[in-house]
Amino acid sequence: MYNVKSDREHPVKCKRPIGAELVSIRIPTVGYALIFRWLRSPQLGAAITA
Repeated sequence: MYNVKSDREHPVKCKRPIGAELVSIRIPTVGYALIFRWLRSPQLGAAITA
């Protein structure tokens, strides 16, 4: 899904939040999962978010 190691070595991508290790890879992964669940089932998405 996301190649963190190659982004850290890339001259431009290393400045992005995940490549620069400012944000953990878990945050976007969890965010993506919540958005996907919300779109598939708004009631389940609301329950998980709450």
